[in-house]
Amino acid sequence: MQIPPGNTLLHQENGCNILAFNVTDVRFTASGQECYKIFRTWSIINWCEYVDGTEPVVLDRDYDGDGERGNTSFWLLIHPDGHTYIDQDKIVDNKIPNSQGYWTSSKERPLLKSRGIWEYTQVIKVFDDEAPKITLIGSRIFDARNNDCTGDVNYTFSIAENCNAQNLQIQVFYDEKADGKVDRTLKPTGTYPRFRIQEKLPIGIHKIEIVAADGCGNTSREMLQIEIRDVKGPSPICINGLVVELMPLPQEEDIDGDGDLDAGAALIWAKDFVASKVEDCSGIVGYSIHRADDIESGKEKPDPNHTGIALTCDDRYTVLVYVYAWDIHGNYGYCETYVLVQDNRGLCQEEGGASISGVLKTFSNNPVEQVKLNLSGIQNAEVYSNTQGAYSFQKLKENNDYTISPSLNLNHLDGVSTYDIVLITKHILGQTPFDNPYKFIAADVDLSGYVSTLDIIQIRKVILRLDLEFKKCPSWRFVDASFRFADNNDPLATPFPELRNFNNLNSELLSADFVAVKMGDISGNAARESLHAAPELRSIAEAPLLCSGLPEVLRAGQEYRLTLDLSALPDAAGAQFTLAYHTHALQFVAIEYGAAGVESFGLNEAERGLIRMSWVKSAEKGSQLATLTFRAKSSVNSAGLFHLEEKDLAPEGYTQAGEVKKLFLQRDLVMEAPGYNFQLYPNAPNPFSTSTTIEFDLGEPGSAVLCITDLSGRVLKTITRDYVAGHHQIVLQKSELNQTGVLLYTLKAGKDAKTMKMVVY
Repeated sequence: MQIPPGNTLLHQENGCNILAFNVTDVRFTASGQECYKIFRTWSIINWCEYVDGTEPVVLDRDYDGDGERGNTSFWLLIHPDGHTYIDQDKIVDNKIPNSQGYWTSSKERPLLKSRGIWEYTQVIKVFDDEAPKITLIGSRIFDARNNDCTGDVNYTFSIAENCNAQNLQIQVFYDEKADGKVDRTLKPTGTYPRFRIQEKLPIGIHKIEIVAADGCGNTSREMLQIEIRDVKGPSPICINGLVVELMPLPQEEDIDGDGDLDAGAALIWAKDFVASKVEDCSGIVGYSIHRADDIESGKEKPDPNHTGIALTCDDRYTVLVYVYAWDIHGNYGYCETYVLVQDNRGLCQEEGGASISGVLKTFSNNPVEQVKLNLSGIQNAEVYSNTQGAYSFQKLKENNDYTISPSLNLNHLDGVSTYDIVLITKHILGQTPFDNPYKFIAADVDLSGYVSTLDIIQIRKVILRLDLEFKKCPSWRFVDASFRFADNNDPLATPFPELRNFNNLNSELLSADFVAVKMGDISGNAARESLHAAPELRSIAEAPLLCSGLPEVLRAGQEYRLTLDLSALPDAAGAQFTLAYHTHALQFVAIEYGAAGVESFGLNEAERGLIRMSWVKSAEKGSQLATLTFRAKSSVNSAGLFHLEEKDLAPEGYTQAGEVKKLFLQRDLVMEAPGYNFQLYPNAPNPFSTSTTIEFDLGEPGSAVLCITDLSGRVLKTITRDYVAGHHQIVLQKSELNQTGVLLYTLKAGKDAKTMKMVVY
């Protein structure tokens, strides 16, 4: 049904008449069976006659006298004889509609005499018993590609309303896992007639009900079933290499199926290479393993049943492997690692030749394992250093030239902490210059050829996780151990060799050693025990990190300031930590910097509950590091909401004397009762099917009124009580409301009032 347009007026100008028209519509709620009424007022001006300020002639709606107003159209005629006529047609004297030829005139009704302006109000009654039509558009299957096991739903639907789209009300209810329970309401976007649901939903099958109401009591519903599919494979983490020894076979046999008899073999299994438990949205089914060369060449394809590999003498010395993790949907991911195949029992026949062996150690004399060493020349090969930092290339063709290049570019944060920044700062200021040429190399992470504050900036970005790795250098560099620097106090002034060349090799060479330099690690404590070495705490001495400003109980919706202070470490040279907080209870709002400036904080993961700090103390600044502002999402006890996350960044404080102390969090509670202001909080749970709790604060004692209404304003329940100043709550039962859907609840106390929404299902 369409409302009649405002252009149904017929007119005819004669002589010098200049007519102008205006139409205004005013909508009113219905008093009868109709949905609503429109009062359409027509204004007509004859500019040749109208005098400014003249009141209009108001025309009646029942000139035919049948008692039914507005059911008959009529003509307003301004006759040359100076009179105004109301007629059924345009001819005054044709005896239609009666013997006098018109219904009435200004002769009988002097008030009809023309003043150059007329006004007529038409009443339009709108009847609507047809509900809006909801049309569901497009695919209802979406892929979960996010790391949090959710899929991005972007679904379009349209609504056709036959009367007045401006009064259209749309509600969208979300039933997670399609268990018949409404979990929450969704807010569609878009404009009539096309709307869109944009949400992140978990893996599984869910139902979404779209409800459209037209304002005339007509409602339509459409149930939409959404499926979020798991299409993302697991991400396994491999151990960094495995050493296996070939074992003798009872009798020589072709164990690897290559047509040759094998004297020794070793069986390896995929599960032995998994470093830690793998989390997957749909759960891990199993692991498989393949030689990397077999996958890359197309000889094999990833197979969940290929759970092991047989290694023989042909596989000495290094075999790259891919380890696959599989979920129940057949999705997979893989990691790459290697196997060092050793023949300590002498099972394999040797062919003789030259060899190169050596050791890789740090300037602190710690061996470095898992370093890849590439051999190039007439023969090409690669091996990895073992737990003693040793490596060896055997059976090399004699009297040829060879080059060995070590490399390792994993875990840039290994051995790196704010203590290293303290050491670099003291070196730059001349307080404690470096006493080792390799410390210069470790500090020069931007490869500029000198140590500067730019290196400090790069190192701090890695500590704060603003960068995952150094931008211009690998995690490790390796220097020919036989090289001697021209000036140990300026080793970066001249190039130094990072590989070793051997010309006309014709024998066994046992001292092809390298000094391993962990970039950013000035203190020399990098731990190469695994690919993912955890942050290291280097002292059992402790010092408190004071946090103050929080009361024992936090109120939902209120903001709180948490001050971090290191005054308990008066001779502090610096500190680092990751402050973790519970995101279900708190929302990070802002930070006010103190002794630690903006450069000292990493806030890129603050919304995930992690705030990192790497700070070096300046002489002119105090110990109050910063003040953080949080907003409470719910009313909750503040105990346990914060802690120092040791697995992320070792919480350490550093003294001017070079002592490293483990930091622990010490809270200083605000014990005084907080002041209250008028505040209404969201009800919980929301939506609800049995009962819900409404919490509120009153700033002063007195009467408060809680009123629950539907969207039309109809009052469902009123609760009036006297309260003291403070925090209060009201438990509301569904049975008290006798209504479902979206409702409004308003709290009034004195001059204060606030309204919020709740959903009942």
